[in-house]
Amino acid sequence: MNIAHELIDAADRWPDGTALLFNDQAIGFGTLAQRAGRWQDGLQRLGVKAGDRVAMLLPNGPEFSDGYYATVALGAVFVPLDPVLKADELAEILADLQPRLLVVANGSEAAAREALTVKGDTLALYTVADVEQTGRPAPLAPLTLNAVTTTAVVLYTSGTVGGPKGVMLSHDALTHSMTAMIDVLGIAPGDVYGLAVPMSHISGPMLLGTAMRSGMTLLLFDRFVPSRFLDEAERHGMTLAHMVPPMAHALLHTRGEHRLETFRSLLTFGMTASPEMLHQFHARWPHIGLASGYGLTETGPLVVLGPARFPPEKFGAVGQRLAYAGVRIVDDEGHDVPAGDSGEVWLSGPSLMQGYFRRPALTAEMMPDGWFHTGDIGMFDADGYLWIQGRKKDVINVAGLKVYAPEVEDAIYKHPQVAEVAVIGITGGLKGEAVRAVVVPKPGATLTAGDIVDHCRGLLADYKVPRQVTIREESLPRSRTGKINKEALRGG
Repeated sequence: MNIAHELIDAADRWPDGTALLFNDQAIGFGTLAQRAGRWQDGLQRLGVKAGDRVAMLLPNGPEFSDGYYATVALGAVFVPLDPVLKADELAEILADLQPRLLVVANGSEAAAREALTVKGDTLALYTVADVEQTGRPAPLAPLTLNAVTTTAVVLYTSGTVGGPKGVMLSHDALTHSMTAMIDVLGIAPGDVYGLAVPMSHISGPMLLGTAMRSGMTLLLFDRFVPSRFLDEAERHGMTLAHMVPPMAHALLHTRGEHRLETFRSLLTFGMTASPEMLHQFHARWPHIGLASGYGLTETGPLVVLGPARFPPEKFGAVGQRLAYAGVRIVDDEGHDVPAGDSGEVWLSGPSLMQGYFRRPALTAEMMPDGWFHTGDIGMFDADGYLWIQGRKKDVINVAGLKVYAPEVEDAIYKHPQVAEVAVIGITGGLKGEAVRAVVVPKPGATLTAGDIVDHCRGLLADYKVPRQVTIREESLPRSRTGKINKEALRGG
């Protein structure tokens, strides 16, 4: 079934229920379906047909939903692009994608035209207003299609291998994470879910679908400002949210009395959360259940999730395998290892991508046997919780002994004056590699490299203690989704 039917079904079930909250604008499910119908008519009049790729450069907001459901209803492929992309980056993606047209936010035409000029592209460019004014009021009318074989979205990611790659996900692949979110977290009408990460990544389609299938309200933020997030959470009675761990860390250290009495569950996705940070968060807001999930854009994304409230001894794990997913931990020869042993994480299941757009060789390399080889190192414990210990390239080999960067980072986070830390490997002479820590002190704190080394000596085996510590005044470099950019640190 065409995934756009989920919006029609939501409008039928909860016509007056609030689907989206954005900048104090409340949009009901019925109104959202009407908006998408008009967009579908507008795109069709602009020449979009089934199978076309439609690129959209839109920030978080209701228009993202309009463009998404209108495009997939036509049987076309929705391709959201991050509005912060530079002209050269955008031009590279558009040259690879060759879309039917590009839709941009009102007022963003100049930046988009600059990108088109880079490659001398004659691609048709329209604004949100162009689409809305071209379209006529019409009911949303999803095309009948094969949900398993028809591509719904292409999401560009640098992911596990460098360079932008388009991840193709079918209509069916997108549905599994939505169902898992609802079931594991008990999402229902009346819930308010805060979304401050970019919708142009996998979170956009996943959370829109979760709202349509559960009747919850999606509270959208155009950008993440910790104090504003907390204020809006209290004002609108937010009950759930997900974010990358550095965002949760920022909330923890935001001043003010925020009781968050309605908030029952916070999920961390995208990278491993420091157990120490989670314990601090739990101490401040003990009523909020802390949970996590795991997956990649290539896996639709979730293959591991929950339970809704982790016991404190599981803080730092990413959760338990979902019923529809295959998760294996394998050694260098591809053999499964027992619980408690570490190995590479391989994933499979119906949410898996169809492949990388126009990259069959890379698709075959990453999924040679139907299992996606993540490059992540992890282990299952005796209770079935998955722990991600880092990327293969983040495993630091010190004189033949393996050091996992997250373990060292968590130890350093226990220092009361540390705000941020990243651990990487450096050339270590006869020992092969050595551990380097890049540390950002809290405002007003005075830290030295010796302070960090002494602190680590009391918590870690000697070979895990950083041999080089850099104290950095500015924040660590991050990607658009908030992940620490370790490649930039290695380069520096």
